[in-house]
Amino acid sequence: MYRIAHNLLTDHIRKNNQNKQNISLEEFNDSPNLPRTLVDDTFRQSVELEEKQNKIKVALQKINPTYADVIVYYYIEGLTSQEISQILDKTENNTRVLIHRSLEALKKEIEQN
Repeated sequence: MYRIAHNLLTDHIRKNNQNKQNISLEEFNDSPNLPRTLVDDTFRQSVELEEKQNKIKVALQKINPTYADVIVYYYIEGLTSQEISQILDKTENNTRVLIHRSLEALKKEIEQN
């Protein structure tokens, strides 16, 4: 949340060429160039994203550890199926199936909660 607010403030200052001036958060929120709803929407989206991330973390802890590892490798670390197959010492086709099954297990766990 703080990072988003900081970025919005930095953008506002750059946009208005106020690089060396201090601006209060109240003044920032009351700015006609940045509607209050934008700040509220950004905050709401940040909270929703954090809630979704927490749900995923909890679900990852409940599914098969191999499935959780595969999801982390593929979706978080961005490894390819070929790289994951080398880590797990499996064929690439087997790894693709494992990625699919892992994602299905994660979806099922999230839906149950």
